Amino acid sequence: MKNNELISPDKIYRDYVNGFITKFDAIDKFIALIEFSDLGGIRAECIEKLSKLNIKNYKIFDVIREISLSEEIESVRITAIFYMTKIFKDESVDLLKYIIQNESSVRVLKAIFLGLSFFSANNSKILLDKILEKYSRSYSIQKDEVPFFIDSEFLEAQFDKFDKFINLKGINQSIEPIVFFFEYIRKKYYGLY
Repeated sequence: MKNNELISPDKIYRDYVNGFITKFDAIDKFIALIEFSDLGGIRAECIEKLSKLNIKNYKIFDVIREISLSEEIESVRITAIFYMTKIFKDESVDLLKYIIQNESSVRVLKAIFLGLSFFSANNSKILLDKILEKYSRSYSIQKDEVPFFIDSEFLEAQFDKFDKFINLKGINQSIEPIVFFFEYIRKKYYGLY
């Protein structure tokens, strides 16, 4: 690397993909940029690149956990939560329950909601119940009214995607858990069976 060449998430990613640095060097460089950059966009991009590498280790988990709990910039927290739900799945359930309970940003809660499909059926249901409770308390509404506050356009767009699963007989636990939620919403609010 030339002395005047700036290090960037793209450069780190390219160097890793091209075999110029090891996976562990890439992790260290991404983490250093995350920890020392004042720019939220750089931190978020580092997290996205780590996600592309599909790397799962607890050094990364510790950094992602810290960001999801204390990062001031919402978009960076959301990026960290997406990484956590995609890569660390069920290891992050307790942390996500804590975030749901203490988070005031609807966007962050929606990020967790969108990541539910990566979890086991049981953990997805637990987190979904926590999200529904949080929305219900925050807006002083009944739990069964919550879906309208999550994003009715998003839900409607998903109905078509999940039609083939919803119409299957004997849906089992191997189907994404979120399908069950969409089926409930579809029946409850749109009268579609």
